Amino acid sequence: MANTKLIAMTGASGLIGKTFIEMLASDIEIVHKISSSKIKIHEIADQVKWAAASGAKYFLHLGWPASSSDDNYRISPKNFDALEKTLLIKNVCEEFDIFFIGIGSPVDRFLYADNTYSLTKYVAKQVFLKDILEGKITWLRPFYIFDQISWPKFMYDMNKEIVEIEDNSPRDYIHIKDVTRGIESVIRWDIRGEVDLGSQIFKTPSELCTALGKSFSFNLDISQKGKTELYSAATNEKLSKVWNARHTENVFKGVK
Repeated sequence: MANTKLIAMTGASGLIGKTFIEMLASDIEIVHKISSSKIKIHEIADQVKWAAASGAKYFLHLGWPASSSDDNYRISPKNFDALEKTLLIKNVCEEFDIFFIGIGSPVDRFLYADNTYSLTKYVAKQVFLKDILEGKITWLRPFYIFDQISWPKFMYDMNKEIVEIEDNSPRDYIHIKDVTRGIESVIRWDIRGEVDLGSQIFKTPSELCTALGKSFSFNLDISQKGKTELYSAATNEKLSKVWNARHTENVFKGVK
């Protein structure tokens, strides 16, 4: 296909990466994959060079090794390894004229020094901020991702088969299929700068459990509901013309 977008990527084995590959559109082709958890720092330049030689024009950097760590990803020291590799991958992509697409988080606007995941995501964004604002790279910010199987790992005890809710604040939830379709749209239409991937459908964890048919209990004083500082994803004018969160909308139909 003449208009096929050739990409390289990290994070192919993660939740977003696996879904992205399973749903991959015919006009996007992955020509090279890099395991960000296994690659050594000194190997990155050669791997990106190989991606360029394979024709990759975009580098989709979904990999963040701490996210798949056996440790609690929020406090894992592997976040610093992920940060170092992310900074290097972006710089090497620039050297080989490959457009870099990185991935942030809903909390990368705030500095939480006691949470190494949030801290390192925040630092990455600050380092890239000038390039983000000038549209030299794309910085994706998926909001609170869920699916019917693995959501949400940090709340769902597979042995108890029940979600224990410690904070029932509403969140801008988004289905993983909507996230991957959003990423495809970003690549297909060459959408640059900061791009939020959120549904702008605010629901509480208990409402999401109800929509997915999951049992839940409150592990909190419900009077403390609302302690989490949350906000809606920003609307990107270019993205909104070619994408909407229809999977999320379908899940929440009828949930008041």
